[in-house]
Amino acid sequence: MPNGRIAAFYPLNAHRIELDVAAGVGAAAFSSRKYPIPSVLISRLAVDCGYQGQGIGALTLADALGVCATVSEEIGVEVVVVDAIDPGAAAFYQLHGFARLTADGRRLYVTTKHVRAGR
Repeated sequence: MPNGRIAAFYPLNAHRIELDVAAGVGAAAFSSRKYPIPSVLISRLAVDCGYQGQGIGALTLADALGVCATVSEEIGVEVVVVDAIDPGAAAFYQLHGFARLTADGRRLYVTTKHVRAGR
């Protein structure tokens, strides 16, 4: 954090995926569920403009996913969800293992099982 600037941040929120959403695009793995899927929402992942293009976004996402993996072991969270702000952000998340959850491709997910396997 040179000059006292925050390079990147992410807030995490308790979340759940409703069954009607889970039945959507890319979520066939959840089609037999009888209850909402416990998840964590990365409600925003941002990198300061002065730090973009240096890999900080990937490092920040890795840190967020590490926290989500730890939480999943403690409270049974099964999925990490993100809402991509634009197609470029969606492509970034897909590059890091996320799959489309909704037809518009803006809501994406990765299972915590997948995240823990990548640790």
